[in-house]
Amino acid sequence: MIGMSAQVNLKGLQNYTKNLTKNLQTAVDQTTLIVQGVAQRNAPVDTGAMKASIFSQTSRSNGLATAMATSTSLNKDVNFYAPIMPLLPFEGNVYVGASYGKFQEYGSSRNRPTFFMTRAAAEVQPQFRKLTELAIRRSTA
Repeated sequence: MIGMSAQVNLKGLQNYTKNLTKNLQTAVDQTTLIVQGVAQRNAPVDTGAMKASIFSQTSRSNGLATAMATSTSLNKDVNFYAPIMPLLPFEGNVYVGASYGKFQEYGSSRNRPTFFMTRAAAEVQPQFRKLTELAIRRSTA
C-alpha cells in the first residue's frame, strides 16, 4: 500500500487576511474623512452652523460630539439631528447634523437643491478606488 501526506501552511494566508482587513478599513476611514471635508467645502454657508454640523462616522471613529459643539456655538437655534447607526466593518457615513441640511441638499419649495453631499461623494469616488487598490497591494507586501 502506498501512502501520501501533505501539510498546508496557512500562516501566509492568515497574515494576508489580517493585513488586508486593516488596510481596507484604513482606506474606508480615510475616504470617509475626505468626503466629510469636501462636503464641508461645498456646503452653502449662512452662519456656518450647517457646515460645522457635518461629521463622519466609521466603525473606528465618530465625530458627533465635536460637530454638535461647534455648530451650536455658531448658531444656538440649530436643531441637531443625527441618526447614528452602528456600523459594520468597511463602512463609513457622513452626516449633516443640522436639521435643515436635507433641504439644502435636495431643495424645497423655497430654494434650489445644492447637492453638496452628493457632489462630495462623486468627487471622492476615484480617490476611494485608488486607496482600496493601494490597500490590496500593501497587504501582499
